[in-house]
Amino acid sequence: MKIFLVEDEVIALQSLQRKIEDFGGEWTVVGTASNGTEALNLMQAVKPDVVFTDIRMPDMDGITLIEKLRERGSPVLPVIISGYQEFEYAKQAVRLGVAEYLLKPVNPEELSDCLAHCAQRLKSQRSRDNVASFLVGDDSISIELLPGENRFAAAYLIVSNALSDLEHVQHPSVPYLPSANVERLLSPLFPAAAVVRCMDGFFSNEKAIVLAGDGLEDGALQQRLERAAALLRDLTGQFITLFYRRADSPRKLESVIRACRRGALENMLLGQDVVTAQSAPPPVPDEELSERVKFFTLFLRQNQPEDLQKSIRKMFQSWEASRRRAAEIKTDMVFILNALKHNPSLHQDFPFHGLFYVENLLCFASSFDEYAEGFYQLLMELFRPGPEEKGVTSEDLVAQIDAYFRANLAENISLQSLSDKMGLSKVYLCRIFKKQTDMTPIDYFTRLKIDRARTLIAEHPSMPLREISDALGFNDTYYFSKVFKRIVGVSPSEARAEK
Repeated sequence: MKIFLVEDEVIALQSLQRKIEDFGGEWTVVGTASNGTEALNLMQAVKPDVVFTDIRMPDMDGITLIEKLRERGSPVLPVIISGYQEFEYAKQAVRLGVAEYLLKPVNPEELSDCLAHCAQRLKSQRSRDNVASFLVGDDSISIELLPGENRFAAAYLIVSNALSDLEHVQHPSVPYLPSANVERLLSPLFPAAAVVRCMDGFFSNEKAIVLAGDGLEDGALQQRLERAAALLRDLTGQFITLFYRRADSPRKLESVIRACRRGALENMLLGQDVVTAQSAPPPVPDEELSERVKFFTLFLRQNQPEDLQKSIRKMFQSWEASRRRAAEIKTDMVFILNALKHNPSLHQDFPFHGLFYVENLLCFASSFDEYAEGFYQLLMELFRPGPEEKGVTSEDLVAQIDAYFRANLAENISLQSLSDKMGLSKVYLCRIFKKQTDMTPIDYFTRLKIDRARTLIAEHPSMPLREISDALGFNDTYYFSKVFKRIVGVSPSEARAEK
């Protein structure tokens, strides 16, 4: 966790920094400043979790600094350090949500208790920030940014495609995008008086966004979010779906966030940015679907791959022309796949439900053409089984992938890069790997990383979590902790304490 120190006395500043660094563990001093004005500018770049600030400083004192941070919507936890035992300062500190009030010279035991208290508050705050638990159940969230505001909105962001399988740890094609990065990208698009908060959604490529303040009128909000989608597309290289709604009060934000995720799932289009507050019209069944199944069956039975490929491409081209949504396409493809599976003339009983294959296809398809080609390859592999690709057995392939993963735990390997490395199609890789390990290649890779993290925690108890996170290719310590807890059942800090 990141600490920023603000102190105009050089000796006192150096002493406090040494004491914090002596504790080691997960605390890191990421910056220092000699007054509030300097700190305000520097903290915007490093985004600390906690700020320790003196009260009496030139130019801008500690109380004013905290007030400025609150005006900007910063979630940083403030800790006051001062030699002045004045009740008025204590009252102001409480009003501004100060975590602790320490007196100079700082006692190491009191500092240790203070850090433990801050860690607990941050853990509690971040557990509320992760909206996944309340999206799947009845849990509630508390968003601490809204006092005094009277305009609110929420948006749900999906980068590329959505997943439906809750067993996934992260999206197989889209790297995790830290919430702080999204906040930094969105904040300049809104007036200075507006507050932007971003929280993790269901999966690593989903975010829930809460907005409060000015500039949230329907027309202005639409324009600003369209600019945000364009920036996010440039940043990620993926198409963006954003669904937003206004909220009358902070109490209604939970239901609005749920509605926004449903809206995002319903409105997602392949290969196109979508920013809207309107739900898509009800899906229209593809009346030609049963007829298409008959043709697909004929082409497979008579071994006519070129005709099959042309027919599938034509189907997807018609869907693209009609702007058919990804959710509707997924439903149609599951119907086709299950109809082919139960056709006695094809004699193929694959082990998984059609949704599994279609979901995996959708994960890495960024356009209608890619989706069509993946579906064609899938039908050829499922219903025209032949020798293993390149003569490699399933067991050998999984062993090769396992060895490649273990040699590259510090890297961020995508399904596409793995496909290129192995010289095999993504569809084939997913199918064989899932059959042998009962998980996707990317989930398997993530679990190898977490296994290595557990080893590092056990063998190097003083190694900071940030170093472990960086060594394993996670670009965000909080996300590393979240994935660790999801797989292991306890957080990295709790795992270390158990040793």
